[in-house]
Amino acid sequence: MTAATTAPATPAELRALAAAGSWTGPTAGLFGGYQQANLVVVPQATAYDFLLFCVRNPTPCPLLGVGNTGDPVVTVGDTRVDVRTDFPRYRTWLHGVEDGEPTDLRDRWRADSVAFLLGCSHTFEEPLERAGSRCGATRARPRPPCTSRPARPCRRAGCTDRWW
Repeated sequence: MTAATTAPATPAELRALAAAGSWTGPTAGLFGGYQQANLVVVPQATAYDFLLFCVRNPTPCPLLGVGNTGDPVVTVGDTRVDVRTDFPRYRTWLHGVEDGEPTDLRDRWRADSVAFLLGCSHTFEEPLERAGSRCGATRARPRPPCTSRPARPCRRAGCTDRWW
C-alpha cells in the first residue's frame, strides 16, 4: 500500500512523497498538531451550492480553503497544495457511484473543477489520544472505533436538496 518504508517527517515531505506516488497509505496518526484536510471536488455548476452548504453547516463541513475554477492549487495559510497529486489516495464518484481510489487526479481534473478543503478529524485525534480517548484513528488503527450520531439535520442549500 505504501512504497515509502518510513513515515514522512513533515507534512511537506508527505505531500512530496504522495505527488511522487511513493506514499499511498493512510495519514491517520502521522502529524499530530498539524491541520489535515479532506478534499471535495465538484464542477463549477454546483460549486456555489456546495460552498453555501459548508457555510450553513460549519460543524460537519469546516471549510479550510476553496480553489478557483480550473486551478488545482489551493492555498491554506502559507501552504500551497496541488489537490490533484498531494493527497496519498482519493476516493472518486461519478454520477453518485464510487468509481475508484486513484493515487492522483491529473486525468480526472477538468477545466470546470473547483476544489474544497474541509477540516479533518485527524487534526484533533492526537490530543484526544493523549487525553486517554480511543476515538481517534492511529497508524495502527486507521479507522476510528467510535462514531457520533448527529443530533440535528444539516441545513440544505441549492442543489444539495437532491442529496437527500
